[in-house]
Amino acid sequence: MTNHPGQAGEDLSERGRSIPQDRRLELLTQADIDAWCRGHMVRLRERAEVQAMHFQAAVREEAKDLPRSQKGRLSVRIRDQRAERATPGAFTIEWVKIRYGNSRTQGVLCLSDYLPKGEGDRYPASAFRDLGVDWQRPLVYATEDAFAQIRRGVRLVAQTRAQYRAAEKHLVELFARPTH
Repeated sequence: MTNHPGQAGEDLSERGRSIPQDRRLELLTQADIDAWCRGHMVRLRERAEVQAMHFQAAVREEAKDLPRSQKGRLSVRIRDQRAERATPGAFTIEWVKIRYGNSRTQGVLCLSDYLPKGEGDRYPASAFRDLGVDWQRPLVYATEDAFAQIRRGVRLVAQTRAQYRAAEKHLVELFARPTH
């Protein structure tokens, strides 16, 4: 009869690991998966920030000779997900429309409205329909294509962590039950 990983009677020390009697192995594994997630999230965030910088630079270049009324008001925000159970390093990429308002006490205020994203990893084209400046649309669409791929990477890393945690929980519960 062949022993499978995790099956009684298996000696994992042959592969350079030993099974401790407590849960140190499981805690180490959770730390490892979190470190793996964080590492990929850092790389994805760096790529998102580079894309955002390229977008902003291209907008500045295209709008440098335009009158103020024709300059684009669309920007990108990259924000950390700070929920306690969020995947380590997880973030969101969001499009915002900048508008200015006046306050009697604070003067001119810079306000932002988040564009509706909808389902999936990318913003629908309808979210950008009311930009008001046609020259900005090709830049937005090209940048959104890159952001959609980055959002997909973030989602897949987060799903991997969630699946690992669900499997770990199930296996701990399963092996804690008596076999007969």
